[in-house]
Amino acid sequence: MSDDPSEVITESVIRATGNQNREAIVVDETLTVRERSNTIDFNIAVDAPLPELCQSGRVFELPSNSDREPSEELDLFDTVLKDRTPLTGQYAITGDNGLTEYVTIDGEPLTGKSDATLGLFIVDITTRQEGLREAHNRLNTIVKALGDPVYVCDSDPKFTYVNDAFADLTGYTKDELMNSHPHLLKSHESQKRVREAIRDILSDDGPADKTVEVEIKTKGGDVIVCEDHIGVLLQDGLYNGAAGVLRDISTRKKQREQVRQQKEQLEQFVSILTHDIRNPLNIIDGYSQQLKTEENASQVMKIERAAGRMRALIDDTLALYNESGAAEDLSYVSISEIADRAWQSVETADADLHIRDELTIECNPDRMCRMFENLYRNAIEHNDESVTIEVEEYSAIGTSTRSNCGGFYLADNGTGIDPDDREKVFEYGETSSQNGTGLGLPIVKRVADAHGWDIKIMDSSTGGAKFVFMGVEVGKSNTS
Repeated sequence: MSDDPSEVITESVIRATGNQNREAIVVDETLTVRERSNTIDFNIAVDAPLPELCQSGRVFELPSNSDREPSEELDLFDTVLKDRTPLTGQYAITGDNGLTEYVTIDGEPLTGKSDATLGLFIVDITTRQEGLREAHNRLNTIVKALGDPVYVCDSDPKFTYVNDAFADLTGYTKDELMNSHPHLLKSHESQKRVREAIRDILSDDGPADKTVEVEIKTKGGDVIVCEDHIGVLLQDGLYNGAAGVLRDISTRKKQREQVRQQKEQLEQFVSILTHDIRNPLNIIDGYSQQLKTEENASQVMKIERAAGRMRALIDDTLALYNESGAAEDLSYVSISEIADRAWQSVETADADLHIRDELTIECNPDRMCRMFENLYRNAIEHNDESVTIEVEEYSAIGTSTRSNCGGFYLADNGTGIDPDDREKVFEYGETSSQNGTGLGLPIVKRVADAHGWDIKIMDSSTGGAKFVFMGVEVGKSNTS
């Protein structure tokens, strides 16, 4: 290399001219650009020379240890211009659009006959392809780990990329799919949904992505219902294609259809219970009263008792049906009001009710009342002697999987429930009472589940049964 700085500058600039991946600039001690070759064809928005980029904090040094973050401490100009020491390093440049380009910068001090020091800096992005390959490999790793069928189409549209999972789903090889039109796989209606989704995404206020339901026709002739999660690809602000991730929902669709059919059948059954069975029971009651005499009173009473049990089964079955689904129309209500209201609806005989705490609970009042009614009946019907039932606030940190462990309990002084039977009592038809239907406590469990509460059976302080409800949104409490 010549000792004359001007000749060195000229040679370097000539070498860099015409190479879109390399730029040569000459900078003086005031960081003024004295000469510059053509500018690099960056993929990022860069409209300033290297010194300005450094001064605006958009150039970062890449340490040799790739696990570390880029450093903002730059000394490349000081090293070359003040210390007059050559340097070579890896750097990251951030563009106006927020994207990053990785470059190699070679700096060399130039001194001639004058005392002024100039620095020649060669900015090289020939390593861009390495970064692109690394990003491509990283993307492939993510797509493989995802496991779902993935595709990319250009603006024609034709498939420009499909992964193995996509080929497995469709039954075609990847070679057969590449450069083929989506109508090979998607029905006319499915293609229409995809086009509408893309138009929606590209609209001014459109979403970043969108999911539509599509039907995929496999090579074997099967039709698979999928969700197609779509995003668009842009180049210079213009539409350049779309990418999508498919998810097979055919099993889910079948399950939904089965659930819908079962719900219809259940509604028909409920209608039969409500009308077709109640009416004969009313006729039985009417004729029983007409037939009853002093001589046959005991026999007619058996008929009345059987009809009453059937009516109770109908009522509990309907209650169980009505308690399905999540609780809605929630409000904060006084637990004492709910407890008293339910008490008035139950044949309590000689039983007593004591409400120890006054607190408010977020619940559906009607469903809460039915739950209390069934708990009262359970305590009264399963104990020969009169019982005392207590309602009180419950709080025990760590006893629930829910963050809010507040709650309440209903306890009685009866014979209690054997620990081995405490899970069974919530099963349909499980009862130890001759007059019970075995549906009361399943109704209680369903109401608790509908509110998202945890329920647990314990021993009361007197050895009776204690039903504890946790994970309850509890308001202000005033203990009397």
